[in-house]
Amino acid sequence: MPKCKNDPKKSYKGTEPSPKGLGYCAHGEKEGKIRKGKDGNKWIVKKIKSGSLRWIKHINKKSKSIKKAKTVFRKEKIYTKWFRDLSASQKKTYKTLTTKTKKELQKVGINVFIYPLYQSDSGYYIIDQAWDYAYDYFENSAIEDEPFIIIVLKINDNKLYLPRDKSLQIQHSDIKHSNKKNLINIFKKTLGKNYKWNGKISQTISVKL
Repeated sequence: MPKCKNDPKKSYKGTEPSPKGLGYCAHGEKEGKIRKGKDGNKWIVKKIKSGSLRWIKHINKKSKSIKKAKTVFRKEKIYTKWFRDLSASQKKTYKTLTTKTKKELQKVGINVFIYPLYQSDSGYYIIDQAWDYAYDYFENSAIEDEPFIIIVLKINDNKLYLPRDKSLQIQHSDIKHSNKKNLINIFKKTLGKNYKWNGKISQTISVKL
């Protein structure tokens, strides 16, 4: 594979829609740098939660209209042994979250990621893996810089880990005043008392199974 123009130690495929496809790797640029991508659109370098830099499609949000979003599943099978071990009521809540809630969120332009997160050898769940996966997806798709949630499924030894309150902790990004009301209304309508969130950007969304 050819070497990046701004870092000869790294390579690129040449098929990436971002400037990476033209040889400009994000980590070799300064945060905030804007370049034209291989797809003809403008892209900007942004720092993600893990601290690494990524090319994100640069969109004028004022001119954006709400469009139907996508749900993205990681390649592993979602309904495995951990799901079969849930109680009937837990299965019902999970199915509602990943079907009815998901569809309503899509209609208002909020993307949904479902990410099975496996415990590391050291016994930790590395949440940044889910965020890296989301941003890697965005970098290689036509959807960029959009609001999204990540339903993180912590799995260990084929069992779904749930804290004492039996809740799933849902990560979120770009949920601002303009779309927060829609998200809250959808979660309350579809999940009722099983949903909890104080509305703060720093806090995760909680869904009790």
